[in-house]
Amino acid sequence: MAKSKRGSNERTGGLLIAEWRPSDSLTIKGDMFYSKFDIEERDDQMGPGDLGNWWDSSAPEGGWAADAYRNGSYKIIPHADGTEQLVAGSQWGGIDVSVPTWFQQNEMLSTGLKVTHIGDIWTIKADIGYSEASINSVWVDIDPVYVGDAYELGFNVEDTNAAEILVLNGDISNPDSYALGAVADVWSETSPGVWEITSQEFTPAAMNGEGDKELTDEMHNINLDFVRDVEWGIVETFSFGGRFTDRTKINDQIHDWERLAKQDHGLTDFGTSYDIGGGFNVPAIYTFADWTNVANVAFGGYTNPSDRSNKDQLAS
Repeated sequence: MAKSKRGSNERTGGLLIAEWRPSDSLTIKGDMFYSKFDIEERDDQMGPGDLGNWWDSSAPEGGWAADAYRNGSYKIIPHADGTEQLVAGSQWGGIDVSVPTWFQQNEMLSTGLKVTHIGDIWTIKADIGYSEASINSVWVDIDPVYVGDAYELGFNVEDTNAAEILVLNGDISNPDSYALGAVADVWSETSPGVWEITSQEFTPAAMNGEGDKELTDEMHNINLDFVRDVEWGIVETFSFGGRFTDRTKINDQIHDWERLAKQDHGLTDFGTSYDIGGGFNVPAIYTFADWTNVANVAFGGYTNPSDRSNKDQLAS
């Protein structure tokens, strides 16, 4: 599998501290810290999807997709211990293309107010604090549909320095070979032994949202301390106080959700491909020229299409 990550991170933050001394005995100090961190990361993926999973030796003629392997190739090398290793192979078909984006927003606010009064006998300190933090995160994957010509896709791991994904026949990097859905003929047996095309069926591309969570963490705290000097033998200072803290943390995660592409979305030339470079021998990776536009126009958005009642109780 060839993968290429790219994206943007944006951080906003600020700190404010203010202090006031209305008298020599009284000091009031307040502070506030705010931070917001937005992550949007594209993770283009392309490679052999079902390579190794289609052959069934117990099924007639090798199974439903045996021709994908029968017409392909492979290379096996023996080892000194008698074992064998498959180091190269190919099949007709089997491409797996995903264009996911990871979204996460982290936000935090922390505030505090501290009051100190130094009296003739007692020093009194009061500290009030409040903080809240949140994380909104989801991994949204769009799987385009391959509609191009036949191709032979292989791999080679004999060179341990760099595994190779090889296109032996055909072109899997052409943006025109991918769509957001495909129309296929539906065959029916109209009479005994006679099969005819009776209708057509649209198979849309799918968008899947995984790990969709909204986490919130909120805390209140109050500290109150009293201190005074004493002359009690070896005891020079006497102090006491109290602390109250209340914290609420909720991780609200829902089960994976799905959106399906519209058949009449009207988008054209929405795909592109690029070389990842770095000396890797892999085909140019397919992706969307404008991921957000594809998600909004063809799928109606890239957020949970229903409410958040379908909870993943274990993850929450």
